[in-house]
Amino acid sequence: MREINDHMKQVMGIQNKQPKPSFNPLKWNWAAIITWSVMAVIAYNIFKALYNLIF
Repeated sequence: MREINDHMKQVMGIQNKQPKPSFNPLKWNWAAIITWSVMAVIAYNIFKALYNLIF
């Protein structure tokens, strides 16, 4: 199965290695960071509300 996967990556031109994260904050994906942070806060508030309803 791995051989098929590697062959498909070669045919489609997909690189195997992902780029390493940058230490420079100016090159970070701030939209993704803010989106995940907001989703985490919303999830925390939902679970906290459910916990308070149960106990």
